[in-house]
Amino acid sequence: SDNKIIKARFNGGRIGYIIESDLELYARAFRKPLNKSNLIQEEVLSYIKECSGVMKDQLKEDLSIPNPLISRALKRLQEAFLVYETQLDGDWDTAWFDFESEWMKLEYNDEKDVEAIKQIILVFIEQLVVANLRQIKSWSELNTKTLKNVLHQLETDGLIKTVSFDNATSYILVNDLNIKVTGDIKSVYMLDKSDYLVRANLTILKEKYKGKEVLQYLLIDGEFKGAVCGHWGFGSYPITDVVLDISDVDAENRHIDILSAIRKYYTKEEHTILQYNGKPCKEVK
Repeated sequence: SDNKIIKARFNGGRIGYIIESDLELYARAFRKPLNKSNLIQEEVLSYIKECSGVMKDQLKEDLSIPNPLISRALKRLQEAFLVYETQLDGDWDTAWFDFESEWMKLEYNDEKDVEAIKQIILVFIEQLVVANLRQIKSWSELNTKTLKNVLHQLETDGLIKTVSFDNATSYILVNDLNIKVTGDIKSVYMLDKSDYLVRANLTILKEKYKGKEVLQYLLIDGEFKGAVCGHWGFGSYPITDVVLDISDVDAENRHIDILSAIRKYYTKEEHTILQYNGKPCKEVK
């Protein structure tokens, strides 16, 4: 309600939230220009501007356009940063406004747009410390050609350096070249599909667990080495299996830590774990 965070569509059209001061930067980096609009999109945008903000149900009623077509038009206009959605509570019916009137006129400027992409890629590499093109593409969902061009510019500018990491050509900030990691990482985290680290590795993870109904992923000792599987539903439903990519001995020795990480979200009352590492789950009470 204080406009400290803004709801919009980033990363290939995914809903996300950004702090107000970074809105223009991320809007420029991720917007999907509406080069050729259709009549419904034009009618919806025109009516939103005319009303200075309108609820979705009112759009449907006043324009006599079927709800699915209204939703599709709003999504595409939002991806282009032509409309802005407010959602101050949990209601499904939200208010829609003209983006330019509410925030800024986002004129098209190739130089500014490329600079914005450079800045968000720098932030991404800094967060991961070392990142390869596949991870950058997986997270950002930006065009591969654009990403290669931006990475080349960043390296030419002396801001990043190419390194070999995990048998892949990767990138690191020049300022981070002297970072040293010591000691073994012993930890287990269950991460949602929308998690920053998951999104960065989602292309690989989808290939790795192809054919499985993955609910969440397991980050074990700093690497993705497992998945929590099951058929998602509302309320109570079982976890069919905890798939692990570690040795059977390690799976047995660390089952308490792994199940504890899962139980932080999936309670025993609502989610029975049927199998653990492919065998009937014997959970400690």
